[in-house]
Amino acid sequence: MAATVIAVGAVATAVPTVFAETASAQDGPTVSCSTDANIFNTAYDAATDGTLPGGSLDTNWEVTSQQNTNPAPPVSGDSGANPTLDALPPAGTPFKPAIVASSVPATYAKSPYGNADWISETADTLQGDHTGTWYYRYDFNLAPTVDPASFALKMSFLADNAVQNIWVNGASQKPYNPTSLPQTNNPAVTSSPPGNTYWANGFTSAASLASVMLNHNWQAGANSIIVQVDSGPGAQAFLAQAVASAVCPTDLSVHKDGPGRVDPGGEVTYHISVTNNGPSPSSGWSITDPLPAGLQNPSTSNPGCTISGGTLTCSGGPLAVGATATVTVTGTAPTNSPLTLNNTVTVTPKDPDLIESNNTSTVMTDVLPIPMINPAIGSAAAAAALGAGGILYLRRRSTLGAGI
Repeated sequence: MAATVIAVGAVATAVPTVFAETASAQDGPTVSCSTDANIFNTAYDAATDGTLPGGSLDTNWEVTSQQNTNPAPPVSGDSGANPTLDALPPAGTPFKPAIVASSVPATYAKSPYGNADWISETADTLQGDHTGTWYYRYDFNLAPTVDPASFALKMSFLADNAVQNIWVNGASQKPYNPTSLPQTNNPAVTSSPPGNTYWANGFTSAASLASVMLNHNWQAGANSIIVQVDSGPGAQAFLAQAVASAVCPTDLSVHKDGPGRVDPGGEVTYHISVTNNGPSPSSGWSITDPLPAGLQNPSTSNPGCTISGGTLTCSGGPLAVGATATVTVTGTAPTNSPLTLNNTVTVTPKDPDLIESNNTSTVMTDVLPIPMINPAIGSAAAAAALGAGGILYLRRRSTLGAGI
């Protein structure tokens, strides 16, 4: 069985000395920041935004294979006769168009979006009683208007059996994708023996889906992605799926601020800011904010925002580089105290996002009564209370008839 998909990476420390057919300027589509990333899907039909019929040739993906001459061992696992290969195909190896599978095993998972499908070297996906290595290649050209440093593909993949390695313009991506390459590093992908890419189940469910960000090693002009798939006997195929529709990434961040302290029953106002830090314009975003359970009568007047079941959700449009969108939420603090309102908001960009660690923001608000300080207790105690956020009220005492 065989495998899948697309990968990511940065410049590898050592570039292999062999590289199967470097992409030429005439190969593949020309891609700009306005290109729909779905063209990188396997079996994608751009005319319908669906999939090509089974048995037809994939528009852009090509394939070649190197099957072992010895039959696969009769038990799960590799043997010395079928050593694990982690290398590009020899220079000059010919590729041919991959074929959209006309039939696949019932255990194969489907695309979650309905616009990608399995491809293989054969329409029936059958490969015989041999282990082997399959290479899937996608060649394309970056438009002159695209800075290679600002180009990215956010992809997911399924594999039968598993992806061993991925190269971007000849550079191995393993050092930069330790949780995705090889695919058996995904805890949901099982194999026997553990870690063996020829006997893995990287194709059975959404849990086996691996997501990667391809945002390194791109170059001006011609580019090439090569995916190495290791496969045991039986069937062999792979499925690649673009997760985001845009191919030029942004870095959206979110920040939420609110009061550090309020009185019981007092008004609480939160401000949520979504900022595009670049390097590309954002095509849109959404935020989700489960409001604190104790916040009463929460409301917002921002267009595109609703509060339902205690959760704020907003959908926003394009954001230019450096632009910020702001959402305001108000509510009433609970009357019981002391307690803390803990609130975390998350932004989800529509485009590939370069830095995911700044996609959440948390603010905590203490609900505390104002302490009333009697100066008679002493200046030290009053000062301590003031230091803790209290307010000192001084009242002048008068005595009738004393003239004061």
